[in-house]
Amino acid sequence: MIQIQNFNYEIQHKKLFKLVNTTFESQKIHTIYGDNGIGKTTFFQILSGMIRTYKGQIYIQNQDIKTLNALQLSDLISICYASQPQSDIFVHEVFSFSQIHENERNEIAKLFGIMDFMDRNIQALSEGERQWIFLARAMARKATVLLLDEPTAFLDLSKRKKLKKIIFQYSQGHTILINTHDEDLSKIENNIIWNIDNQNFNQVKNLN
Repeated sequence: MIQIQNFNYEIQHKKLFKLVNTTFESQKIHTIYGDNGIGKTTFFQILSGMIRTYKGQIYIQNQDIKTLNALQLSDLISICYASQPQSDIFVHEVFSFSQIHENERNEIAKLFGIMDFMDRNIQALSEGERQWIFLARAMARKATVLLLDEPTAFLDLSKRKKLKKIIFQYSQGHTILINTHDEDLSKIENNIIWNIDNQNFNQVKNLN
């Protein structure tokens, strides 16, 4: 569960969030929509500890994230951004650098169908393939909270359909927040839909 109390944040005199008080329920999918520049990715950076200059309190599993160091936060949160680096490393190293146990790596690799990618260099992959690898890594970490930033941005149609099923399956034991413009993601079961508007999070029944 993520609890937000009296949350405010502004950057360069632009206020993105003002007096936000809300809760993201555990073991649910929370799909967040909003215009470009409204603060969706910034909010993820705040949750993951990259930005700490906000006012108010944010609790994950009843722990104030401002009191946690980077290592403690990484145990609670796993994040996957849309664009991934073209590092000169192999796919299996993406998992080993994240200290993911081999059994968990193999389990998620089979689910994502990437066992044959393990000995390939990240630079040799397409942008969609890299995104698919890093989505798998984010889930393999099995953190309490999973943050997905535009997870379908570079995926083809078949991968998008598969990801929807995987996200639903993963939500049975984890809390998932998704920043997206992809309206199709709102149709996943176990989903609460949000819209960022007027510097706040508002629940919506549907997007139409």
